[in-house]
Amino acid sequence: MQDLILATIKAGLEWRGEGWQYEIEEFSEKLHRLAKEGYKNLNTKLAKRYIQSLENLKKWKEM
Repeated sequence: MQDLILATIKAGLEWRGEGWQYEIEEFSEKLHRLAKEGYKNLNTKLAKRYIQSLENLKKWKEM
């Protein structure tokens, strides 16, 4: 939730309690939980090699 608040502030948006905003909050919390769970099983050496290979791609550099 803190990430969502920080992103909202940095984007200059206001949180007005709209329905779609609560859906984003729920989605953000689910995504955070899934990422945290997935990180436990992360092979960091493999991830580093993958990121290094992306860095050489033209499309990656453009993004």
